[in-house]
Formats: sequence, structure tokens, C-alpha cells
Amino acid sequence: MDSNEPLNARRERKRDRDRAHKRLQREQFKAERQLLLDSIRALQKKYYAHQGTLLPWRDVAAGLHDETQESIAENKRLRHATNQYAELLPRLQVWLRRMHIQRLPVQTFESKWSMYLPQDPDIRRIGYDWIAQHMLATTNLYLAPAAFPVALENSVKIEWSLHGGTVTTQTVVPATVDQTSKALWMLNRAAVEYGPESFLSETSCQSLFSSDGADATVYNRELYRGSSTNILHRRIVQDHRTIIMYRWIEDDTLYPILNGPSASAVQEWNEIRAISTTHSLLRTVAVETLAMTTLTSFRDIVRLLKWPCSLDDISSESRAHRVLIARGYWMAKTSKALLEDILQSMSDPDPTRLCLLFGPSMGSPVVRVRSLRFFIALYTAYARYRRNIGGNGLANAFELRHVEFEEQLENLYLLVVHAPCVGDEVLATVQAALIEIMRELRLHFFSSMRSYITRERVSIAVASDKQQVTPGLWIGSTISFADMLVEAGKFPRHFLAVSSTATGDSSFMGQLGPQDTFETLSMDKTETIDWAALVSLVSEKLDKGNTVLVFCETGVSWSGAVCIAFVMKMYFLPYPDAVAVVQAARRFVEPAPPLDASLRAYAGTITVNADTIQLF
Repeated sequence: MDSNEPLNARRERKRDRDRAHKRLQREQFKAERQLLLDSIRALQKKYYAHQGTLLPWRDVAAGLHDETQESIAENKRLRHATNQYAELLPRLQVWLRRMHIQRLPVQTFESKWSMYLPQDPDIRRIGYDWIAQHMLATTNLYLAPAAFPVALENSVKIEWSLHGGTVTTQTVVPATVDQTSKALWMLNRAAVEYGPESFLSETSCQSLFSSDGADATVYNRELYRGSSTNILHRRIVQDHRTIIMYRWIEDDTLYPILNGPSASAVQEWNEIRAISTTHSLLRTVAVETLAMTTLTSFRDIVRLLKWPCSLDDISSESRAHRVLIARGYWMAKTSKALLEDILQSMSDPDPTRLCLLFGPSMGSPVVRVRSLRFFIALYTAYARYRRNIGGNGLANAFELRHVEFEEQLENLYLLVVHAPCVGDEVLATVQAALIEIMRELRLHFFSSMRSYITRERVSIAVASDKQQVTPGLWIGSTISFADMLVEAGKFPRHFLAVSSTATGDSSFMGQLGPQDTFETLSMDKTETIDWAALVSLVSEKLDKGNTVLVFCETGVSWSGAVCIAFVMKMYFLPYPDAVAVVQAARRFVEPAPPLDASLRAYAGTITVNADTIQLF
């Protein structure tokens, strides 16, 4: 420091330094103070945020007490469930051991469980679900796309081995998925309040268990002629398809099978898919497993199943196998026809249609077909009666006419053909009146037709059988024709072979009897078939007193078409009624689509108007 510097100057510099230092201290203080204030504000916000969620200690204690009690109750429930399951486990093991697995070769069917339901209600509830899940697990195996045609068309495939049979069908149904599933549910008798009318007369259904909803499980008992069958039904609705399954329960302690176990057990899987807004595709696989695994021949299977045919007619294994194939075909065709009837009744607003299927007050189809056969028998017998006493057919007039009988027979025709909804009691009354008139007039031709009226082959016809379509007119296959040649005929016989092309086989001509005649018809172009000429040919042979056998290779399409045309023309029946009459004799008769179209065109040329037709 310069000693010569004035005192005032030194003081002034000191004051400047003090002011600068104080200014710096003041800025630091203000910064620290602001930081503390910000921290205080942040802490206050956290404090107030937590203060709003804090509960009084009494509430906290009460909440802890409630949670403790709930935990104790849950612990007791779990302990009870554990004890219950521990008790249920041995019973489930006993139940599973009771059901044995039938081991079958891989190339036939997969191993199958013989299902058993005990009396224990807990096990039964589990059993219903377990069996349903077991069927669902095998659905994709049986309904594999490779088992069905690629094209969307109807098909039937029948397979039989010594262990059982399989019927695989694919059907294009003109209905939606919901409509088809509902109709199939009714057809399978899962809905016990409904069912095809032809079953109602001899079959009753009792509901044993049911669960509602889209995925429904139903357990029913069906009673038929003193025997019973317990059937578990299951319906599963998925995004792209609906699955309907059922299987027979062979062993049930609570509801035992009446008259012992059946000869076979059936499982069926159905898959319904939409292929358009108005059509759906139904794929079905029905597996019939035989109760006995020691069978060595197809003849043993036919004997076990007690199929309505004589084993004397089945002389070889190949013929017995054909009988089983025909049986499966009949089952598939019958189910298809019943499904179509149910769908028609669902879509037809006419209540009389519903009554025909489900109502006992209206005329049933079975009774109607029987009445048609009754009319055909009496009409044929009366025609022969008039011809024998002095005429050449009903067109020729003669004095000995029974007008009262003719009027009553015409009345029966009008009721059964043109009034299909008339009650069964009315038809029975008219038939009884006809029999009484014949008794009073001493018309004794009814006895000659009794066998035709009473002998209905509604069931399957075996390949060696021939069936009587109308009095004197028989339908059969080439096998039945060969069997008839073995025995000499007591009466003149005419054999009419019908096929798409002439075979030219004349090896059997030497086996014909002296009174027998044979004729071959080749119908390779359906649009040129002269049905009137064919009917005249058959009628001419019948008028001569011949027994006429119309046959083709299988007795299904060609021979059936000729018989249908004959019934339409000779008895003034519409096409559906003529088909029903022929199928009453040979159930699986079905003309091919071209023949069906040709027959319908021919039916349009026949007068069946109730107002203008005259039988006599």
C-alpha cells in the first residue's frame, strides 16, 4: 500500500470491496433460500397426497380381520375339495377299470371303450362329460376330409369286417346349418318331444339327463318292442361347423338295459358345415361295433344281428357280405329320407304337414302306404274277378257289376290318394266297410290277396330276395333271378331283364322251364323310353296269368323304374305314391336322376285328377 496515498482513497476502495462481497453473499443466500422453498413445496405435495389415502388404525385392523376370515374360509373350502377329490379318486379308478377297451386291428377301427355308468350321482355327472369329451376327441379321426369325396355331392360308402361295420355318407342339404342341426337333433331323438312319425308308433323315448345351451348333452332311453337302448347325445357348436354325436351306453347300473345287452353298439359322428347361404354339407360316420369278437364269418354276423332274412338263402360268404352292405345302404337311405321329411315339415307352414310327421290325429305315412297296398290288392282282385266272369278288362261292360263295392273302393282311392291328411281311423273304417261288403256280396277274392296285403317288406331286402310290388308283379336282382331258375315254376313265369345296355348273356336259357318266358329290355337313352309300351308289356303278361319278375343288376334303379311306371299307369297314382308303393316292397329302390326325370315326365301324361278320374 502506498503510504503517500490519501486516506480517503483507501477508504473508498475498501467500501467497494465490501459492497461486492455482500452482493455475492446476498445472491448465494437468495439461491439457497429458493432451493429450500422448492423442497418444502415438493414435500408438502407428497404429504398431502399421502394424507388423502391414509385410514384410521381401527379401519386398518377391521380390514385385516376380514381378510383373515376370508382366507380361513378359502382354506377350509380347499381342504374340503381336496378331501372330496381324494374320496372321488378311488371311485373314478373303479369306474375306469369297469370299462374295458376292445382291442381291434389298426386296419379296421381304433380301440373302442365299452362305456359304463355307475349309480353314483357324482360319477355319473363326470361320466356324461367324460364320454362326451371322448367322442369329441375322436371326431377329427372319423370325420377326416380324406374319408369323403372332394366334390360337394351325395355319396354313401359301406364297409364291413368281422369286427363291425361303418356307414360313411355325405349329403348336400338344402337348408342352413341351424336348420339342419335342429332336424338332425330331432331325427336322432335327442329331443324326446319330437321324432319321425314312423318311429312313434313303436318307439318311446325317456329323458334321463339333459343340459341346455348350444353345447348340449342329452342322455335318453329308447324303448322298442320290450327292449331298451341308452343313448348319450352331444352337440358342439364351433365357429365353422356344428358337431352332433351320439353313442350307445352298453352298461348302466341305474338304468339297466332291458332284455340284456344288444348284439352291437353304435356310435355316430355328424359334421354340418355351411357351403352357401341356403345349403349345408352334412358328413356322417356311423360305426357299429359287434358285441362278440370271436365271429369267424359274415354269416355269423347276419345271424347275430338277427336281420330279417333266411340264412338258407345265404350260401356263401360273399352273399352274406352283400347282405350287410345292403343293410348299411338301407340305413343311410332311410336316415336321409327321414331328415328330408323333418326339414320339409319345418319349412312348410301347412300344419297338416306337421301333423303327418308328428301328430297322432292325422293320417300317418305308414298307414297311408298300407292303405295304398290295400287298394291295389282289391282293385287287382276285382279286375281279375270281372275278367274271369265275362270280360276282357274293366273297360268292357257286363251285367254283373257290384256298384256298391265299386263306390266304396273308389271312395278309398280318393281318400288315400287325394286326401293325404285324412285320419287313420277314417281309412280303417273304409277298409272295414269294404271287407263287410265283400262278405255280404260273397266276393271271395280277398283271400287270394291277403298275403300281399299283410306281407310288407319295409325293411331291407337281401340280394337273393324278390319282393311283390303288386299282385303278380315282382322285383328283384340278377341273384334272385338265378335263384328262381333253380326251382321249377308251378305257374307260367315271365322274366323281364332291364339294363342300360343289352348284355347278350344267354347261358341261362337252358335253365328256363317249359312255361317260362324271358325278355331283355335295353334302355340306354332315358329320353327315348316308351313307358307306355313297357307298361303294356307287363300288363299283357299279367293278364295271361303269368308271374312277372322285373330285375336288373341290383334291383334298385332300372327295375324299380319299370315297376313305378306300371303302378302309376295301372292304379292312377301320382309319382310319389307310386314310389312309396314300390319302396314298401323293396325299401332301397331309387331310380337314377335321368330315370327319375323321365318318370316324372311320364307321370304328367297320366290323369290323376280327383274330379275327372274314373276307376270303373
